[in-house]
Amino acid sequence: MIATSSTTVAEAVTSVAPLPAYDGDPLDDRAATIWSWRFVWLGLAVRVLRYLTVFPLWQDEQLVALNISFRDYAGLLKPLDLHQVAPLGFLLGTKWLTQTFGFNEYTLRGLALVCGCGGLLLFRSLAAQLLRRTALVSAVAVFALAYFPIRHSAEVKPYACDLFCAVLLLRLAVWWRQNPTKLAPPLALIAATIATLPFSFPAIFVVGGISIAMLPSVLRRREARYFATYVVFNLAALAVFGGLLRLAVNEHFEAATTDDFMYSYWDGSFPPPLAQSLKELWAWPWWFINVHAGEGMAYPIGSKKFGSVVSTILALVGVFVMLRRGRTWLSTVTATTLGLGLIAAALGRYPYGHGERLQQYWAPFICCLMGAGIAAGIACSPLAIVRRRGATAMIAIFILLGLVWGAETQLRPYKHRYDREHQGFSRWFWRLGSNGAPQLCLTGDFGRPLFQIDRQKSYLVYRDLSRRVPTTQRERLAAVPSGVPIEAIAFTLEGEPLHSAPLNGWKAAMEKEYRLVDERQYTVMIDDKPGKRAIYHVWRWEPLSPQSRPESAASFEPYPIY
Repeated sequence: MIATSSTTVAEAVTSVAPLPAYDGDPLDDRAATIWSWRFVWLGLAVRVLRYLTVFPLWQDEQLVALNISFRDYAGLLKPLDLHQVAPLGFLLGTKWLTQTFGFNEYTLRGLALVCGCGGLLLFRSLAAQLLRRTALVSAVAVFALAYFPIRHSAEVKPYACDLFCAVLLLRLAVWWRQNPTKLAPPLALIAATIATLPFSFPAIFVVGGISIAMLPSVLRRREARYFATYVVFNLAALAVFGGLLRLAVNEHFEAATTDDFMYSYWDGSFPPPLAQSLKELWAWPWWFINVHAGEGMAYPIGSKKFGSVVSTILALVGVFVMLRRGRTWLSTVTATTLGLGLIAAALGRYPYGHGERLQQYWAPFICCLMGAGIAAGIACSPLAIVRRRGATAMIAIFILLGLVWGAETQLRPYKHRYDREHQGFSRWFWRLGSNGAPQLCLTGDFGRPLFQIDRQKSYLVYRDLSRRVPTTQRERLAAVPSGVPIEAIAFTLEGEPLHSAPLNGWKAAMEKEYRLVDERQYTVMIDDKPGKRAIYHVWRWEPLSPQSRPESAASFEPYPIY
């Protein structure tokens, strides 16, 4: 069923015409258009539904949220704490959302939702330029209903930005390749390059892959304007990327990897050292196969340890089909983009393939190739009824998958049960659990850290998400009316006592103007494993005289948490 193309080698290298439909394709153009858009709407619905669920932040989200909460815009240019690294555009954009519309789950995840939904809409446009009929529907369905792109569309992490930037750049590159004599497409691609690089680290791989894939056509055409725009495109990318490296990225990277924590965490994402590869010749090939059959290719679902073998095989079939039918541009830009990512991994600068999170920029390539592979599999039968049933089964499977993800967003959208328990407790505690007394945090308001800061991440995040009070220490202390009781809160892990010296010093300062009338504790889950819990310590103080105000409490300087 695969026809041999008569396209010349020179044309094939840069051909971006849609993949020709197979003879007897079970879907015609009208049906393909309808079903591809239906999957887009289904994918959008699942993403928005998950976002509106307001499920609890998991650990990595909390770490990023803390940096955004406690820093101003200038502070976000400096290396982040708690081993976090994120693009400046994502950090500054999320900071603006939280300052403009309030610090909550919606604003923290707002940029991810926009990128997730925008990336899906753009991908449908990209796929329609590269694929037809069953291949188009398959690719859009895989992209729209893949688990990880859905999940990252409602996370306080930049992975949805990586996906959106990759799709946008690819779509504009295809537009330019299809209209080489017009000026608007390259200008749009140059503008998109300048705009996307601050929001996505791996966008530079996509830009580089596009540049390398376009080079043969640039050399072949020998047109001054075409060559000039190509040069400007590359210079703009180099200038922006170099500026970002100098401004913050290099410093962020060096700070995050100072103690080798990130290298050890992503150990499987870097190729084996050269010495090991020379000693064990199978080490590098095994690593290469393992990462490509693992989570990096998990579309629409998959897992580590060869859990994505089916997706990998379908993508490889798609590569073969497109090469055989003379549509090699997508395969070329895929190889060059992933090749640049592989080089970066070999240099220890960016992980490759071990986890899907940092490889979201792979998604548009993989899904398009999988679409071509699925269509080839359906078309291989000589019987029309088998092809029709194959297409029907494919559509039914993806509809069912969409319904499963929709149900999952309602039943268990959170990653860990203890995150849900802590979120529920915090909403009650910070809003209703004080009996009307102002609630002040010993760490943030009184400047008395009584426990290790990086182990208070859940407490601090949920405090800021749930407490509806001014956001700075001085504002909170100034907002406490004179002559009213207050409640002071501290957080510890069960079995690890509060530091006695700073606690006693704080109590002595409070007793000058207040008397302690109540002391209680709340125990909260912090891990799904039994026996791991946290404690909220609460002290209720009443003023010694109705009009007094403890100057000692109000005079504490803000504690530099970060």
